[in-house]
Amino acid sequence: MSDKPADRADLVAFQIPPELMAEAQEALAAVREDPAHEPNVEALLGVVLELTDRGLDFYYLEPLRRARAGAMTTSAAKLGIAAAGRGIPPIIRRVISSLDEDQILEIADFIDEMLIPADGWGSSG
Repeated sequence: MSDKPADRADLVAFQIPPELMAEAQEALAAVREDPAHEPNVEALLGVVLELTDRGLDFYYLEPLRRARAGAMTTSAAKLGIAAAGRGIPPIIRRVISSLDEDQILEIADFIDEMLIPADGWGSSG
């Protein structure tokens, strides 16, 4: 059913707060229980959108914060990220709403693969 790579590869990660981890795990459990139930799909969609927002911030704005980039540079980057942030949700919503139950479950599996509990970070296996 899945085209998952056989071997684990190196990865790039960003931190999320425990509340988002809990929300994600709840959404994944709910969608696995009933992938056709609209509130479950909406919960998964909410997690995908929140992870997208946090990822955009971490990968594009956090380096500027750490580099102490100037106000103009940071403002320009924030403006671009905000524009992307406004454009992404309707696309993700449209895509997810067009998926069948098996595809929703694949999305859930993919999100689950990306979620690494802080106490599991760096563990082998």
